[in-house]
Amino acid sequence: MVTGAETPSAAIIVENLHKSFRVPQHRPATLKERALHPFRRIPYVDLDAARGISFDVAPGEFFGIVGRNGSGKSTLLKLLAGIYRPDSGRVDVRGRVSPFIELGVGFNTELPAKDNVVINGTLLGLSRAEILRRYDEIIDFAGLEEFTELKLKNYSSGMLVRLAFSTAIRVDADVVLLDEVLAVGDAGFQEKCFEAFRQMKRDGKTIVFVTHAMDSVRRFCDRAMLLERGEVAAIGGPEEIAELYRDTAIAEQAAAAPEQGTTETSRHGDGAAEIRDIRVSSGGAETQIVAKHEPLEISFEVEFKRPMQAPVFGLSVLSESGAMTFSTNTLWERIETADFDAGDRAVVRVSVESYFGVGAFTVTAGVAYQDGVHMADLRQDLGSFSISGEPWTGAVADMPHELRIETGGRS
Repeated sequence: MVTGAETPSAAIIVENLHKSFRVPQHRPATLKERALHPFRRIPYVDLDAARGISFDVAPGEFFGIVGRNGSGKSTLLKLLAGIYRPDSGRVDVRGRVSPFIELGVGFNTELPAKDNVVINGTLLGLSRAEILRRYDEIIDFAGLEEFTELKLKNYSSGMLVRLAFSTAIRVDADVVLLDEVLAVGDAGFQEKCFEAFRQMKRDGKTIVFVTHAMDSVRRFCDRAMLLERGEVAAIGGPEEIAELYRDTAIAEQAAAAPEQGTTETSRHGDGAAEIRDIRVSSGGAETQIVAKHEPLEISFEVEFKRPMQAPVFGLSVLSESGAMTFSTNTLWERIETADFDAGDRAVVRVSVESYFGVGAFTVTAGVAYQDGVHMADLRQDLGSFSISGEPWTGAVADMPHELRIETGGRS
């Protein structure tokens, strides 16, 4: 385990922190069940969310916390915010704290934006005069100028989060606690968030950032910590921790699905074809980690459930942030495909000169009818792979190029 020594001027000090929860294995579902069995003992299990966690954060440091679901990240952030009390250990947060954890807590959906900004700002520690003075800035940042008179019950979930975030970011805090807030809003609003965090960093704020997005860890963090099952697995530089997180996530994924090693988040189509068994290989060997600039092949098998005439096969590769990085299909490439009967199978292979940037990518595969629009089967995030190597630039592509410096310009 890699840890850092406590510094006397640390903004946050955590020592040997423990926190567990008692989780009932059964809850009475009805009043009748409670009445018939009033003295039935309910079995519980103890869930250890934090087990001996120790670390410190220096003033002005942007500190990332990463880990798979259930590793204790959000619990740790709530312990830092004072929402939870530790069972044992020490939590010392020095300065005024602004937690971006449960955005929108305290909103009244029957009231319009201005009233809710005043209420929410008061809960965050601002005076009414301070809130009103910053109200126009809050609304402008949220991009809600046209909706200020609308009751919040008529807002979309995205509008609510933007309003809550814009209010919270106006709090004059020394320590800022962020829980996955970069995942909210559209691309334009996320870029506003990025710039707001850059400004916080320039202003010397201490920031603790919980996330699954390794590109954000690499982009913003000075150091990061990897949690596993409530324990500190490692503390180090952002690139080191991002690589460790990727390796542990891939190992867990492979153990959970040893035959396919894939995940599925969304599926569309009428079922005339079924996509299965996607593989990523490099150098003739199946892998989920490909070295930078090494060629790779992505393949998937299709089984037809009904006859299809000249179907369109395709796939797309998306970056960790969801940007379309590569896409191809037989229609664009003007490749004629055969007619298939029920029970027939086909294997689709795409060989790529790998100019992907260092980071994680997901693969979406599809089989469509001849028009290329109506889907027989579309499986989003069916497979995944990572590109390893140095340096990490933040770009989704690492194109071959030549960089030249010429001296002796015009006199």
